[in-house]
Amino acid sequence: MASRSAKTLLTAIAVVLVAALFIYLARPEPGEPVRAVEVAQETLVSSLTTNGKVEATEGRELRAQAPGFIRRVLIKEGDSVRAGQLLAEMEPGATESQVVRAQAEVDAARADWQMVAQGGSAAESQETQHKLHQARAGREEAARALEANERLLTRNAIARAEVEQGREKLKQAEREVAYLESLPANRFGKEDRERAGARLKSADAALLYAREQLAATRVTALRGGVAYSLPVRPGDYLNTGDVIARIGTLDRVRVRVFVDEPELGRLAPGQKVRVAWTALPGLHWDGAVERVPAEVTMLGTRSVGEVICTIGNEQRRLLPNVNVDAEIISAVRSNVLTLPKEAVVHAAGLAADAPNGRFVFVIEDGVVHRRPVQVGISSAARFEILSGVRAGQKVAVPGDRRLEDGMRVKVVA
Repeated sequence: MASRSAKTLLTAIAVVLVAALFIYLARPEPGEPVRAVEVAQETLVSSLTTNGKVEATEGRELRAQAPGFIRRVLIKEGDSVRAGQLLAEMEPGATESQVVRAQAEVDAARADWQMVAQGGSAAESQETQHKLHQARAGREEAARALEANERLLTRNAIARAEVEQGREKLKQAEREVAYLESLPANRFGKEDRERAGARLKSADAALLYAREQLAATRVTALRGGVAYSLPVRPGDYLNTGDVIARIGTLDRVRVRVFVDEPELGRLAPGQKVRVAWTALPGLHWDGAVERVPAEVTMLGTRSVGEVICTIGNEQRRLLPNVNVDAEIISAVRSNVLTLPKEAVVHAAGLAADAPNGRFVFVIEDGVVHRRPVQVGISSAARFEILSGVRAGQKVAVPGDRRLEDGMRVKVVA
């Protein structure tokens, strides 16, 4: 009886052990811990961020045209000015006396030229004109006398010799008139006239230059705007070319944005731009791309294109020459599927089932399944997913251990 009970107990123990072994062998594998993300359906904004530099619209630099001291400055930095407004004056120095001397030389050269053109001085010309008047009167008198004698000769009332004498007297009068008329043209030759004309031309040019130099001491605005830079003070000495003032439009400014070469293909005129200045945190300014670059240049170690953007600045708080952060919105897609970039694996040329080299690991019943995907635009953190997944699916984010198709995983926070 005791042996039968012992046998029954041993049988029961064996059954329990076999069941326990079966349960142990049939348990699911624990799975690789992974982090999962969900395929979202949302609006995706594709943008690129970079840096840029602010410039005044229609900016102009007024520079010293000649060396000298600043006598006075009539505006202050930040003032609005109108076209033609006097902004500053420089000490004229010897410029005023140079204008006086140049004017005197012009007057002398003009008098010399007039004398040559008229055949002499004003007094000489007047005397010649007086003699010419008398000679012409004598010629007319001789002509009348000859005409009267010729009528008398037809009536034999006068000797022929007297008629011949009258003719000779008329010829002499005509020769005297011709001589006096030729005096202005014959007194001075071609070289004299050319020399007088060249002197007058040179004197006129010297006077114009002297007047321009004097005018340059008065610094005026070429057009209206804001004097956003005024680096001079009364008493400062300036060399030719030194900046006196910078004037431009600040209600709308131009921002020169530096975009790395691989990103240039995403840009087009009219795209929205937003800039921020670290000196005024929390503020931003909006505008648009005005012009995309026609060439690529080096900026330090970067190969960039300079994208010109126009930015609204109605309160004029954004200042010329400051460095800003810029974000250019290159595309916007509404109601599209998206995934974080870290969830999309890129292995170009390594997988026949993913011709474009991009795929994801979709989680279904604790197992990951490799799915090729097509991507569209991207933001800084997310891809647009064109095909391969559906909204709401869970996708594993690859970690340190490489995921394989069919691998069992355990989702962790």
